[in-house]
Amino acid sequence: MEISQQIESFLSFLKSERDVSEHTLRAYRNDLTELADWLAEFPKITDVSRISRRNVRDFLGSLARYGYERSSISRKTSSLKSFFKFLSRENIVEVDPTLNIKYPKPKRKLPSFLSIDEINKLFDENLSERDRAIIELIYGTGMRASEICSLNTKDVDFANETARVMGKGRKERILPLTRKAMDAIRNYLSPLRNKNTPLFLNKFGKRLSQRSLQRIVGRCIRSVADLAHSSPHTLRHTFATHLLDRGCDLRTVQELLGHSSISTTQIYTHITPERLKRTYKRAHPRA
Repeated sequence: MEISQQIESFLSFLKSERDVSEHTLRAYRNDLTELADWLAEFPKITDVSRISRRNVRDFLGSLARYGYERSSISRKTSSLKSFFKFLSRENIVEVDPTLNIKYPKPKRKLPSFLSIDEINKLFDENLSERDRAIIELIYGTGMRASEICSLNTKDVDFANETARVMGKGRKERILPLTRKAMDAIRNYLSPLRNKNTPLFLNKFGKRLSQRSLQRIVGRCIRSVADLAHSSPHTLRHTFATHLLDRGCDLRTVQELLGHSSISTTQIYTHITPERLKRTYKRAHPRA
């Protein structure tokens, strides 16, 4: 069977058996199509059973030569490993050519985040009721942009001061809400709003898209800080950094962020000047 047909079989499996999101399916399709296009230059490789470990290594090496970031190559490596694991399990290939192929070590980048002063300035801005509720909710919970946009009004439990979130891999988690976030959501919501409607709406009364959310939050952040990146993820980074700065343990931050691995959360353990000063004053006899 041709490689393109095997890719479609794999994507169908992911959609029906793993219930992955459309965004994830598109990423897998793009990565595997890129491999298929590269292999088209080799006439002898007519189907997946002819793909060797050397072919996979050469393909990944070509990505590096074309200037792909390590993070992109790492994601494509993961896509290939998942694809060939599926083919091996289905007995379509005898030997998985991605076995023992290592992921490229990613460059460790410190996340952009706002200082306490910048966050306070942000909340002092003349924000609309909807935008204030969005900012309070992201900074108060660390939700992802996709999680914010998928919230419905019924997901907010005012009695228990929590929000029900459906995260990556359709994993549900219950997040505590700050009093400020609850007040902001109450001020934004109409008393007549149906509980089954999206929590955040655009000007046409439809569910707010992630693109619109990016634009709204980016504009708000740029009004108080000059950062290389200004997005909902910046507030997610800020949420995690401020919790750790104030003594919250890493495991709790992992649960709040919805990370499956604590290694993902460890990027937030960078030392801020404020934490460095506090630690120094607490530890040094002459401080």
